Amino acid sequence: MEHKFYYQHTKGDKETFHFAWRMLQAPFIMLPTPTGSAGFGKTAENYRGFTMVQHDAFGRVMFLHRNLKKWTTGFKPVKTKGLKEYERTWVSIKECVARKRSACPGLIDWKDGLMTWADSSTNARGKTLTIMEAIGWDVEERLLEAFVDLWEESLYAAYMHDILMANGPAGAYHVTCKKCHMDPKNPKVLECRCQGLDGTYEPSELDDAVMCMKIENINGILKCGDDGWEEHHEPKKKVKPDVMAAPAADVGYGIDSASGGTEDDNSADVDVDLESDKENVPVDKLHKAAVLA
Repeated sequence: MEHKFYYQHTKGDKETFHFAWRMLQAPFIMLPTPTGSAGFGKTAENYRGFTMVQHDAFGRVMFLHRNLKKWTTGFKPVKTKGLKEYERTWVSIKECVARKRSACPGLIDWKDGLMTWADSSTNARGKTLTIMEAIGWDVEERLLEAFVDLWEESLYAAYMHDILMANGPAGAYHVTCKKCHMDPKNPKVLECRCQGLDGTYEPSELDDAVMCMKIENINGILKCGDDGWEEHHEPKKKVKPDVMAAPAADVGYGIDSASGGTEDDNSADVDVDLESDKENVPVDKLHKAAVLA
């Protein structure tokens, strides 16, 4: 398919299937419930969404597609039980209530790369649900437990050793840092020897490196963010300005290709498939989570 042409005139890969079905004259249906959004915050002022919420034919939440602010390869949760609201990424789900689906985009805007959701717009209103109200069980705690379980799998351990432990997450900091690796005792910590403005290499480490959107070498110190070194550090001595670290590439959170962005090689495209589980909840509640990478 000539996607570079067609995607200028359509809504991207989300329309690929029904175009194909039409061309093949194959029968199909379109689910009536508009796609919702899951994220943190609850009000129109503080809500930020990064996960598509898709539904079954009865309007029940069936699928969470975390296409922004992704968990990265190597993520190993420290805490999986008794999460406070500020420790969660999924706090609430936003839904659109409208007679026509075409009115729903009027509720949506973007801020700092994440989705905002208005209480109302022309011919549409927003509806806010907690995760428990929408799904009936604590999907985030179960998913974090699944991440922990991954570390007990021999194949995943081998992957981590060969891929991530070798050099650490991708990023332009590698230009001015050497001997980079994730700490085997704490795989969230990145350890390197980084070049300062005086040209020397000194040990530096960065905690929670796998959750950092950008990793930079700022005057020999690994930092998460994109602040200039001048705002925080004085150079050890005057040197040529071209010794300074190159800007870091985005690392950690991919942007789903359907949104027009690119996905980082070290970001896990984590979706949650919600199925019924008769042993734990009624059939009309959606229960079981599967991690798809």
